[in-house]
Amino acid sequence: MRFTIALSTLLFITLVVLAAQAHVLEKETGRHGDAQAVLDELELADSGLGRDILKARAGLLKNYDVLNRESDRIRHALERLHVHAAGDSEMTERLGRLRKVAQRNEDQVEIFKSQNSLLANSLTYFWHTSDRHIMDAPDGETTPAVVALASAMQRLTMDATQASVEEADRRLQRVALCCDHPASIRNLIVHSRILIHLLPATDATLSQIHPIASLPEFESVRTLMKEQRTRTESRSAHLRFLLLGLSLLMLFTLVYLAVLLKHRADALRRHSAFGRTMIAVSARFLGGDKASLNHDIGASLEQLAAWVGADEGYFAYSPHPSQLQAWPRGIGCEVRRTLQSAFDFLASAGTQSEVVLLSSPTAKASASASPLERSETGDWLCIQRKTQEGIDAMLCFVRRDGPFFDKYGDFNLLGTALDAFTGAVERRTLEDGALRLERRLERARRMETVGVMASGISHNFNNIVGAIQGNAEAAYAAIPAGLPAQHNLLEICRAAERARDLIDGILSFGRSQRGIMRAVDIGNLITESVSLLAASLPSGVRLSFDGHRENRLVRGNAGQLQQVVFNLVQNAANAMSSQGTVVIGLTFHEAIELQDARTSAIGQRDFLRISITDHGIGMAADTIERIFEPFFTTRSEGTGLGLATVKQIVVEHEGSIEVDSRVGEGTTFSIWLPALPAHDRADSTASPVMDGAILVLGDEPVRVTRDEDTLAALGHEPVGYLRLEAAVSAVAHDPERFGAFLIHLSNVGKAIDAAHALHSVAPETPIVVATATDSLDAGPASASGVAEIIGSPPQATEIAYAMERCGLMRAGYRR
Repeated sequence: MRFTIALSTLLFITLVVLAAQAHVLEKETGRHGDAQAVLDELELADSGLGRDILKARAGLLKNYDVLNRESDRIRHALERLHVHAAGDSEMTERLGRLRKVAQRNEDQVEIFKSQNSLLANSLTYFWHTSDRHIMDAPDGETTPAVVALASAMQRLTMDATQASVEEADRRLQRVALCCDHPASIRNLIVHSRILIHLLPATDATLSQIHPIASLPEFESVRTLMKEQRTRTESRSAHLRFLLLGLSLLMLFTLVYLAVLLKHRADALRRHSAFGRTMIAVSARFLGGDKASLNHDIGASLEQLAAWVGADEGYFAYSPHPSQLQAWPRGIGCEVRRTLQSAFDFLASAGTQSEVVLLSSPTAKASASASPLERSETGDWLCIQRKTQEGIDAMLCFVRRDGPFFDKYGDFNLLGTALDAFTGAVERRTLEDGALRLERRLERARRMETVGVMASGISHNFNNIVGAIQGNAEAAYAAIPAGLPAQHNLLEICRAAERARDLIDGILSFGRSQRGIMRAVDIGNLITESVSLLAASLPSGVRLSFDGHRENRLVRGNAGQLQQVVFNLVQNAANAMSSQGTVVIGLTFHEAIELQDARTSAIGQRDFLRISITDHGIGMAADTIERIFEPFFTTRSEGTGLGLATVKQIVVEHEGSIEVDSRVGEGTTFSIWLPALPAHDRADSTASPVMDGAILVLGDEPVRVTRDEDTLAALGHEPVGYLRLEAAVSAVAHDPERFGAFLIHLSNVGKAIDAAHALHSVAPETPIVVATATDSLDAGPASASGVAEIIGSPPQATEIAYAMERCGLMRAGYRR
């Protein structure tokens, strides 16, 4: 069928192509005919031109318009011939030579017209003057000489040979020798001399005008046109015979195709019966609910078995190798085992066909036969569905009283039925999964509500803690060293800092925003975390911190990094069933290249590696692949958010996290964080090198006073302003007075505008903005000249670190 259709299509295309070629040849034949007609027109125009030239020479033409028309006809005919010869190099070349000859003729015609016009004027004057002289003085002295000259001129007009020219010249000399020369005789002599010169020259010009039809160039063009037309007509005749033969073959092919289409119509009627069956099956699946799925599959199997002509039908579905589900429900164990064996056999056999017929009579006695072929239940027809992992579904039919016969590809249609069965089962699986996800989503919404509420409360606490911390730091700097109160104030500052980190964590939880990043001593942070965890972990769990004690800093949020340590240590304790030792390591690695937690390259730099190791139950490979997924947990009491939070924090710190675990041996989590360069590992509270005073701009007097006290305690000279105009005026008056600007405004937009205004006046002066963690984007801030962003209210250590960096930038060291 396909070959016949392809052959018919090929014949049709061939006929169309040949018909198109025949049409092209017909057009080409017509074009040759048109070219021949133009060539005949050229010959006719040239003949007319020659005739009219002779008339003009004889004086029978009053004007030369007819000559111009004939010349235009020749020129237009040549142009049309060039158009017809487009693409034919040989014809174009021959026409070019013919055109050159025609151009020479046209040039000679123009010369002839000029000469002939002058000749006609001179002749008219000569005859008029000579006749008048003879009539006026018939007995005059010069009359005989004039008569003789007129006779010689008459012969010269008819015969411009050299003898005639010499005779006319002698007669003219006789007239010139006469003693009496009136004015008329003098003019007659002048025109006679002109005639003696023009008559031979005009005849010579006429001799240069050759008829085009007599030229070899014209004959070569005519010969080539005849040859081309003959070839085209011959090709056209052969092509017509070929078209006739192909038309007969096409007719035979169409008759054969009609016979095949009749057979295919019978097959389509059988396929339509299957379509009606599938409509009933699909309607049953779409209209039923989850509870009636088993019954619907059983009824659909019976209906399909009747259409196939089988005694029984089965459907097997295995989403995982160890999970086989079979329908109809309630089949015997023997049939289930047979289906499982057939499932495994087809999966291992690797058959490419979707439909598998197992009906060989001798296969049942063969040791290599499949379980279905060795089965005593009858012949089997199996339709399998393949995926990248293998076979996941199979539709089987059993026939006990004879083999299956596949007519016109009927059995291939059963793949549609298999997809319908599989889709119904998978839909029920997806509905169950959607219900579970809906429950998780509801839980996440409740947690989000709690987070929003916590964020609202935390903002108020943040202001209170900021006031406590600022006053404590100011008091610490104001009292003399060595007093016991300094220790108490230092503990207040530390407690306030931890409280602020806790508030930042609550804000980040409620709004998913990144906290304040500053220099953090990882060794001290882990030491503090160990002391805090020692009181909260079960008594059977011991902590061991094995790391370098030298000062190692990273740029990050101390509260978030401590949360990473807390979560990983808590998971390690749970993995050891609250018995054993959790080892925390800290190592420095210089100039290595890693991938960050989002699988993008970090690049080559220095890293600090925090390792947390336990000797618990460990994890399998499939569990490791999912441990960072939100809500995934292996413990019934777990939330599934701990490790997801850890990974998110590591991503925000531009780090990488690795997991090494073996079942029964334990697990090691490695956190890689970029280490600060050597010049960033200085004491963050050290007095900076700052050239000039510090301009403090705020919108509340209390806030400006507190920031001035903090800067004064750190050894700086603060100058406070409550109005932007006054601050800009002071900077414009003396730009070198200030070494840095500290902007502490409640409104973020006003803070950006203030930074932009100050930056436009003093573009080389660093700007520090104190604001909330989630209220300022680094892009607009950098465009406004902001060099550092710190928290609000700012800590003394944050101000010290920011001013140190500003001092370095002021000195010319930019990082």
